[in-house]
Amino acid sequence: MKITFLIHNVYAIGGTIRTTLNLAAALADRHEVTVVSMLRHRAHPRFVIDPRVTVEPLVDIRADAADPADPLLHQPAEVFPTAEKRYKQYSRLTDQRAREYLRSCDADVIIGTRPGINVYLARFAPPRALRIAQEHLTHDMHTKKLRAQLARDYRDLDAVVTTTDADAAVYRARMRLPGVRILAVPNGVPDPGLPPTDGGAPVIAAAGRLVRAKRFDLLIEAFTDVAAKHPDWSLRIYPCRARLRGTVRRPRRHPFRPRLAAPQGPLAQPRGPGPAPPAPLTPTPPTAAAPRRFPPAHTARSSHHRNGSR
Repeated sequence: MKITFLIHNVYAIGGTIRTTLNLAAALADRHEVTVVSMLRHRAHPRFVIDPRVTVEPLVDIRADAADPADPLLHQPAEVFPTAEKRYKQYSRLTDQRAREYLRSCDADVIIGTRPGINVYLARFAPPRALRIAQEHLTHDMHTKKLRAQLARDYRDLDAVVTTTDADAAVYRARMRLPGVRILAVPNGVPDPGLPPTDGGAPVIAAAGRLVRAKRFDLLIEAFTDVAAKHPDWSLRIYPCRARLRGTVRRPRRHPFRPRLAAPQGPLAQPRGPGPAPPAPLTPTPPTAAAPRRFPPAHTARSSHHRNGSR
């Protein structure tokens, strides 16, 4: 069977990219798998991609590529929804390339991985294919304007897949999609090849990009309750980007001053000599300088020529 994933930019770094590549590699054991990247901004992907998986970029925005000279790249998209977070990175050229690719796609299953791309899937993919929209963000994280457009376009899909049962229930209750199956499939991860923890260490570990959507501020706020009752427990945060170090907000109810490690490799990788794990988040005197807050949400917006993750 032929399976195609549609992704924003497989050459960047992000959780959606990582989990899509994990799933693509697993499916490649039995199927022919292609990952179609709407954008390409560098020569090689940052993640290692299973050699059995074919990668096909649609729009190459590298400075030495031909696409930056195409006038359509500099005209706003007409199909990609304006309320989508990545709208400014899309153009009439991405609309055109997505249309051309999908209308000629011979895959048996086509899977979109973000709302705007799912709109492409609904509008342009052949009805003979199984058309699946993955939702890596929750229903309530989308604006009302975006949800209204998705409710219209998602009706033409075969399934909408969320990452949690709770979010699937919200979609069933709040977005009427007659005939469309709404399911929950958690993100998969490869077997790390290491034995699971025995649960004896009083440590909570978290990893990810330090951006508002990941809500590390809520994790730290919740940990204050744990720390008050169990002072022997510690919280370790492994950020993916060193330049955001120290941006986690300190909870108002407790004098915590988060101290974060530099970016780490795979958390499952056995650690010998090398960088020490991050210092646990422990109480500091109230006079300690408060760390910077999360950057405002608008700083994540990008122009047509910036890559972005996911």
